[in-house]
Amino acid sequence: MGGAAPVASLREAAMAVSTGIASHVLILGGWNAYSGSRTRQAVIADTSALPGRGIARDYYLPFGLTAPPQWYALMARRHMHEFGAKQEQLGAIAVAMRKHAQLNSQAVMCGKPLAIVDYLKSPVIADPYRLFECCLETDGAAAVVVTTPQRARALQHPPVYVMGVAAVSG
Repeated sequence: MGGAAPVASLREAAMAVSTGIASHVLILGGWNAYSGSRTRQAVIADTSALPGRGIARDYYLPFGLTAPPQWYALMARRHMHEFGAKQEQLGAIAVAMRKHAQLNSQAVMCGKPLAIVDYLKSPVIADPYRLFECCLETDGAAAVVVTTPQRARALQHPPVYVMGVAAVSG
């Protein structure tokens, strides 16, 4: 499922718990995008044997689009054309995401806030995307426990309820 895998995993876990198939589900995720192979290397590699990689192989790579920012830039440019979005609005998202990263003392960019003026001065990577729209390739991992509402209410922290999920692949 590629980038949709976390959402698809949450959907499957919520369905398992809500139907009584499981009482608790642990969802694990991790990626060594910095110390391992980089996204671009994985995409350019022989993708014929990899499930779900046919879209990149068949539609993006023949036109020189070898990295995800290039793929999504096409959609962003179309959105800007149809709805009149401006570069400053894209920048507001990057600035907000960096602001949220400042809340985590372990974040790679902690202590390095981003202002809209810095965003607008940054180089264009794949028009309309600039440097600060591109993901930092870092190593990381996360875990989420999905359980019943009754069990979640008995825990120390307030529960987060899964109200809906959607994912599409291929």
